[in-house]
Amino acid sequence: MKLKRVIAALVAASAVFICAACASPYGNGAGSEVRGDYFAFALGLLKGAAGTGNGKENTMISPYSAAACLALVANGAKNETLTQIETALGADSETLNNDVKALEAAMKGYTSQKLKSSNSAWLKKGFPVLPDYTGKIKEYMSAAVYERSFDSSTVKEINDSVSRDTDGMINEIIKELPPDAVCVLVNALLFDAKWAEKFPDSHKGDFKGEDGTLKEADFMYAEEKTYISGKNYTGFRKDYEGGKTSFVALLPDDAGDIDAFIKSLDGGELSRSVRGRSEKVDVKVPVFGFDNEFELNGILASLGMKDAFDPEKADFSAMSEKEIYLSLVIQKRI
Repeated sequence: MKLKRVIAALVAASAVFICAACASPYGNGAGSEVRGDYFAFALGLLKGAAGTGNGKENTMISPYSAAACLALVANGAKNETLTQIETALGADSETLNNDVKALEAAMKGYTSQKLKSSNSAWLKKGFPVLPDYTGKIKEYMSAAVYERSFDSSTVKEINDSVSRDTDGMINEIIKELPPDAVCVLVNALLFDAKWAEKFPDSHKGDFKGEDGTLKEADFMYAEEKTYISGKNYTGFRKDYEGGKTSFVALLPDDAGDIDAFIKSLDGGELSRSVRGRSEKVDVKVPVFGFDNEFELNGILASLGMKDAFDPEKADFSAMSEKEIYLSLVIQKRI
């Protein structure tokens, strides 16, 4: 068996106060409604992550940050490896490139909130990477490309870069580099915004956990204007300042098994229902936070992206003439 070198893909996502649902990274161009197959990818990640925690922590995933990082991966792939990545993402690489470029440019116009995404490729000194690959990720993703020695100083530099791009929210995305690593691909996403209309009231109340136990928590109360009704849930949408991003909350009809509810969601149906309708709704939302990290290898493989992780089948010949495969995809969110 030939020795194959490895690629590591790192995804850092920071959401200050609360996470956002924003314009589609692919489908109909920046600023458009999010199409169903993007929801399918997003839900695929969430379904894979559901139930993997200890039951005491909130689960958060960042579909856009994952998609942007996988776009860096897809541009180096060919043949069946590329087809599987495109199937998992729900878009061909050309569409993905154009829409990531459009959305990341549109983010610069979000002046009422802080929303920024940065991409980078870290290459081991002496490892031959095709100029067409680096040219493409620079053109479509404004990716910074660095050639480094891949020692402890490189780990520190990658972490410092992520910390800078997330305003210090994520200080460490990687502890060490895999011994055979020749390329590290990184997306860092930061969202920081205020509500368009603040929650006018807050006080303590009883929060009922999935196991039925009650725990005192701080709650925010408001009367919202956009009501959501789906197949087995209701909810509401609340805009952030500027109206370009919004928070969506869903309450399952049967809250007894959250993981089962998540796995029952359908991307197409959800993409339609979250538009909501103009109707007043009284809401009571517990104050919450999140700080977690997931390895996405198994989740992505379950979405059909298998060959990229297989040393014998991976085809990244659009990145290098050397044989390489994807060894690790991790995402950290705060």
